[in-house]
Amino acid sequence: MNRKKQLLIVEDEALLARAITRYLQLSGYQTETFADGAVAWERLKEKRFDTLVTDRWISPMGGEMLAEWGLRHDRLRRVVVISGDNPDKVTIRGAPGTVSYLQKPFDLNELLKLVKKNDDVAAAVGKINQ
Repeated sequence: MNRKKQLLIVEDEALLARAITRYLQLSGYQTETFADGAVAWERLKEKRFDTLVTDRWISPMGGEMLAEWGLRHDRLRRVVVISGDNPDKVTIRGAPGTVSYLQKPFDLNELLKLVKKNDDVAAAVGKINQ
């Protein structure tokens, strides 16, 4: 039996957070959503997630810091950063292929493609490691 992929969503814009959460739930993902980076970090310390979908600019800690901590402590497999900034400014350190970027405004279908791409990468790595 395949388990639903676990997504941690961190976005402080309430309407966007609801839209992302609902769309990904309807697409078959289990989601937990937070508007506060520190609260999300506490949850990440308790539970491992397949993918983090995070705004780059969340308070009180940035999405990049949250992502790096999660990757470094094996609490995340993949990260999708959403931001209005230039993608070249995102500086998350992680293994190649672990971090994707989506510039705001974006289409929810594009976000879903990145989340699914992350699933495919994770599955390929899992097969190699078996």
